[in-house]
Amino acid sequence: MGSTPAGPTRKSKKALCTSVQSAFFMGAFSVAPTHCERRFLMNDSNHAHDLKPLALCEPCAGIQRNWRRAPGHAELVQGANRKEQRESGQATITSYRCDRCGTAWEYENNKANQHVGWSVVGAAKG
Repeated sequence: MGSTPAGPTRKSKKALCTSVQSAFFMGAFSVAPTHCERRFLMNDSNHAHDLKPLALCEPCAGIQRNWRRAPGHAELVQGANRKEQRESGQATITSYRCDRCGTAWEYENNKANQHVGWSVVGAAKG
Protein backbone atom coordinates (compact mmCIF):
# COMPACT_ATOMS: atom_id res chain seq x y z
CA MET A 1 0.00 0.00 0.00
CA GLY A 2 1.19 3.46 -0.76
CA SER A 3 1.89 6.13 1.81
CA THR A 4 3.56 9.51 2.05
CA PRO A 5 5.40 11.17 4.94
CA ALA A 6 2.07 12.83 5.78
CA GLY A 7 0.35 9.44 6.16
CA PRO A 8 -1.47 6.93 4.00
CA THR A 9 -2.78 8.00 0.63
CA ARG A 10 -6.44 8.00 -0.27
CA LYS A 11 -5.91 4.86 -2.37
CA SER A 12 -4.22 3.00 0.50
CA LYS A 13 -6.95 4.05 2.96
CA LYS A 14 -9.58 2.67 0.61
CA ALA A 15 -7.68 -0.61 0.18
CA LEU A 16 -7.24 -0.96 3.95
CA CYS A 17 -10.90 -0.21 4.58
CA THR A 18 -11.97 -2.76 1.97
CA SER A 19 -9.70 -5.48 3.39
CA VAL A 20 -10.95 -4.84 6.94
CA GLN A 21 -14.57 -5.00 5.77
CA SER A 22 -13.88 -8.22 3.90
CA ALA A 23 -12.17 -9.77 6.91
CA PHE A 24 -15.03 -8.73 9.16
CA PHE A 25 -17.70 -10.22 6.92
CA MET A 26 -15.67 -13.40 6.45
CA GLY A 27 -15.58 -13.92 10.21
CA ALA A 28 -11.95 -13.01 10.89
CA PHE A 29 -13.02 -10.72 13.72
CA SER A 30 -14.97 -12.27 16.52
CA VAL A 31 -16.21 -9.63 18.90
CA ALA A 32 -18.35 -10.56 21.87
CA PRO A 33 -21.69 -8.78 21.78
CA THR A 34 -22.10 -5.80 24.06
CA HIS A 35 -24.57 -5.79 26.93
CA CYS A 36 -27.20 -4.06 24.79
CA GLU A 37 -26.64 -6.46 21.91
CA ARG A 38 -26.92 -9.45 24.27
CA ARG A 39 -30.23 -8.10 25.58
CA PHE A 40 -31.43 -7.61 22.00
CA LEU A 41 -30.37 -11.14 21.04
CA MET A 42 -32.04 -12.58 24.13
CA ASN A 43 -35.22 -10.64 23.41
CA ASP A 44 -35.06 -11.73 19.79
CA SER A 45 -34.81 -15.41 20.77
CA ASN A 46 -37.67 -14.93 23.23
CA HIS A 47 -39.66 -13.32 20.42
CA ALA A 48 -38.97 -16.33 18.19
CA HIS A 49 -40.37 -18.51 20.99
CA ASP A 50 -43.54 -16.36 20.99
CA LEU A 51 -43.97 -16.97 17.26
CA LYS A 52 -44.62 -20.68 17.70
CA PRO A 53 -48.02 -21.73 16.40
CA LEU A 54 -50.75 -21.29 18.98
CA ALA A 55 -52.26 -24.40 20.51
CA LEU A 56 -55.89 -23.39 20.13
CA CYS A 57 -58.69 -25.73 21.09
CA GLU A 58 -61.10 -26.72 18.33
CA PRO A 59 -63.75 -24.08 19.19
CA CYS A 60 -61.10 -21.30 19.34
CA ALA A 61 -59.60 -22.41 16.04
CA GLY A 62 -63.05 -22.02 14.49
CA ILE A 63 -63.46 -18.35 15.46
CA GLN A 64 -63.38 -16.05 12.44
CA ARG A 65 -60.87 -13.32 13.21
CA ASN A 66 -60.99 -9.65 12.24
CA TRP A 67 -64.62 -9.66 11.20
CA ARG A 68 -67.22 -7.69 13.12
CA ARG A 69 -70.20 -9.67 14.43
CA ALA A 70 -68.45 -13.04 14.02
CA PRO A 71 -69.55 -15.29 16.89
CA GLY A 72 -67.20 -16.53 19.61
CA HIS A 73 -67.91 -19.84 21.37
CA ALA A 74 -69.59 -21.01 24.58
CA GLU A 75 -66.39 -21.54 26.60
CA LEU A 76 -65.16 -17.94 26.29
CA VAL A 77 -65.39 -16.17 29.64
CA GLN A 78 -65.91 -12.41 29.40
CA GLY A 79 -63.47 -10.13 31.19
CA ALA A 80 -63.16 -6.36 31.36
CA ASN A 81 -64.11 -3.96 28.60
CA ARG A 82 -62.72 -0.59 27.66
CA LYS A 83 -63.45 2.18 25.20
CA GLU A 84 -60.82 3.45 22.76
CA GLN A 85 -61.01 6.39 20.41
CA ARG A 86 -60.52 5.58 16.72
CA GLU A 87 -60.45 7.89 13.71
CA SER A 88 -64.01 6.87 12.92
CA GLY A 89 -65.29 7.25 16.49
CA GLN A 90 -65.32 5.28 19.70
CA ALA A 91 -64.82 1.50 19.80
CA THR A 92 -65.55 -0.92 22.64
CA ILE A 93 -62.96 -3.64 23.27
CA THR A 94 -63.89 -6.59 25.48
CA SER A 95 -61.40 -9.17 26.75
CA TYR A 96 -62.17 -12.89 26.91
CA ARG A 97 -60.32 -16.03 28.02
CA CYS A 98 -61.10 -19.54 26.82
CA ASP A 99 -61.90 -21.96 29.66
CA ARG A 100 -60.75 -24.92 27.59
CA CYS A 101 -57.33 -23.84 26.23
CA GLY A 102 -56.63 -20.59 28.11
CA THR A 103 -56.16 -18.41 25.03
CA ALA A 104 -56.73 -14.70 25.65
CA TRP A 105 -58.95 -12.94 23.12
CA GLU A 106 -60.18 -9.41 22.52
CA TYR A 107 -63.30 -8.49 20.64
CA GLU A 108 -63.46 -5.00 19.14
CA ASN A 109 -66.89 -3.66 18.36
CA ASN A 110 -66.61 -0.68 16.05
CA LYS A 111 -69.66 0.07 13.93
CA ALA A 112 -67.59 2.06 11.44
CA ASN A 113 -65.13 -0.75 10.68
CA GLN A 114 -66.27 -4.18 9.50
CA HIS A 115 -62.71 -5.57 9.64
CA VAL A 116 -62.37 -5.61 13.41
CA GLY A 117 -63.71 -8.24 15.75
CA TRP A 118 -61.88 -11.17 17.32
CA SER A 119 -58.11 -11.20 17.77
CA VAL A 120 -55.79 -13.38 19.85
CA VAL A 121 -53.86 -11.32 22.39
CA GLY A 122 -52.26 -14.04 24.52
CA ALA A 123 -51.14 -17.62 24.14
CA ALA A 124 -52.61 -20.49 26.06
CA LYS A 125 -50.82 -21.33 29.27
CA GLY A 126 -49.19 -24.68 29.56
